[in-house]
Amino acid sequence: MFTLQKYILVLLVACLFISCAGPQYSTSDSQPIPFGVNAALIEISPEEKEETLQKAHDHLVENGYEIDQFIEEEQLIVTSFKDVKNKGKNIARLLFLNARIIDADDKTFLLFTGEYRGGGSMGSAQTDIGSEPAYVLEDNWGETRKIYHPKYSGPHERIAWEEFLRVAHNFNGNLGFATL
Repeated sequence: MFTLQKYILVLLVACLFISCAGPQYSTSDSQPIPFGVNAALIEISPEEKEETLQKAHDHLVENGYEIDQFIEEEQLIVTSFKDVKNKGKNIARLLFLNARIIDADDKTFLLFTGEYRGGGSMGSAQTDIGSEPAYVLEDNWGETRKIYHPKYSGPHERIAWEEFLRVAHNFNGNLGFATL
């Protein structure tokens, strides 16, 4: 027989499992983005390679990313790690993004990928107005992980995915996805 305490416990466990599942994001044509994809693709014409790479560079800078490498001969842009705000908290050096022109299956694409850091704790970060509380990542092992669409995730995976998706979608809303 269920008592009130057992009923509440079952309800809390069910809510916990539901809350751990990541949201199912959709493409511009309302199709679900498959879990586990880690690359966003934008089809371009071969004649647009240089122009698109420059637009991607400018787009990343406009979105607050510092360019770490811009290798034209490899058609690759790599940003530095970027702080990301989430729910009013600053998450220090959470992620970086890559943009690269690739040729595959007789088509040309701009490919967005990225990596994020995991783990962290509350601490204080130095700003130009002094020290303020911030979420500071502990990167003891120098580990980074590929940004992917998480089915079950912690906050870092979800925040990294949402930032990645926002930047790619703002560049071009007609995105394809792949797992590399």
